[in-house]
This record gives sequence, structure tokens and C-alpha cells, in this order.
Amino acid sequence: MPKYGKLIWQWALDAARELETDTFTPIDIIRKVQAQNPKIPASTIRSYVIAMAPNHPSSGHYPSTQKLHGYFNYLGNGVFVLKEKAIEVVDPIEIENIEYVDLEATQLSLERDLEAFISEDLSTIENGLSLFNDEKGRQYSVESGRIDLLARDKEGGFVVVELKAGEAKDASLTQILSYMKDIKTKHLKVEKIRGMIIAHAFSPRLVKAVAFLPNIELLKYKVKFDFIRLK
Repeated sequence: MPKYGKLIWQWALDAARELETDTFTPIDIIRKVQAQNPKIPASTIRSYVIAMAPNHPSSGHYPSTQKLHGYFNYLGNGVFVLKEKAIEVVDPIEIENIEYVDLEATQLSLERDLEAFISEDLSTIENGLSLFNDEKGRQYSVESGRIDLLARDKEGGFVVVELKAGEAKDASLTQILSYMKDIKTKHLKVEKIRGMIIAHAFSPRLVKAVAFLPNIELLKYKVKFDFIRLK
């Protein structure tokens, strides 16, 4: 039996069919689905809405959901419409677990959007911040991996910024400390270096651990919705 009583794509499709309006946004589907089953993550529902619209620019991020394409059509500006054109979905068991792949892809996409937004104006998180070496400060390579954003503050110190689309867990602390060590090794003349973890939520363990580290900050981002009146 599916984890949530029925497959996520079925929840999304049923919700779209039950809406009183012809057009809808992912938020409409999320609200409708979670009103019946609040345990289904909003990000997972959103990923399915996108995957089910083959003409959406981000639909290609979900190669595992090709069999679901065709139920929705993307109209632009975050608005979708239901296609009442049935398609044959082969063996639902085969696609039952794609929600985990979709969630990962959605989070990666959100992190890239967040990175692009913040890098355009780092003053949104702190006055005086600027990307290190201009655009090379994005996805900056070090021995431990790639730093989302490497910045310099107004005093010349390095700031390592780690972005998480969802909840940041204690593993994020290990990651950012490794990056900070790599920067310190690579730029020996820099005396000051600190880190920022930006996420939508933080695990209790991470919050407790960071409380003892004065050079690590936690910043919670909020999503702002803009609305376009169509009628």
C-alpha cells in the first residue's frame, strides 16, 4: 500500500480535479492535499505538480517522472491548468517511490534559486558583504567540496555561506567547518573567517551545537509570494 494511502501524483491529480477554478498554482494543490493528508510534505507535492506539466521549464529536473507527464499544462507565472486527457500510467508500483528523487531534485533547484537571489545582493543578509572575486565566489571549489557562496565582509574577513532549501541538520555544521578550514589553509593571511548557514528550518541538534560557536550564524529565510491577478 502506498505510504500516504495513494501515490502522490494521484493526490495531486485528484486535488486539481476537485478545485472550483480551472487554473491553479502549486499552493492551491498543496492546501487541498494537506487538508486531507497533512503528513504529505509541501515540497513533495510541489515537485509533482511541476513534473506533471511537461512544458514547465523545470519539468526536466524530474527524469524519473516521465510517465506522469501530460496531466497538467503550465500557463506561466506559476499558474497551471488541468488537462483532461487521460494517459496510461504503467504499473503504479514501479513509480511509487519517485517522491524521494523528486524531493531531492526540488531542493537542489530551490537552493540554486536561493543562491542566485542572494548573490545578486548580499546586503540582504548582511551590510557590506560582497562575493569573493566576483562571480567566482559562487560554487567556490575547495578540498572538501564546493562552497555555495564565498564572501568578504566590510572588514575584509571571509564569510562562508552554506544554503539549504529545507531543514539544515547537524551534518551542515561539519560541512561548513570543513569549508572554513580549507579557506583558512588556502588563504593563510586571512585572520578572520566565519560561517553562515541559511535554511528554512534548523534541527534542534544543530541549534544547540552552534550556540557554542561564535563564528557560526544561522539565518532562516522566508518565502514571499507575489500574486498576479488574471481576472
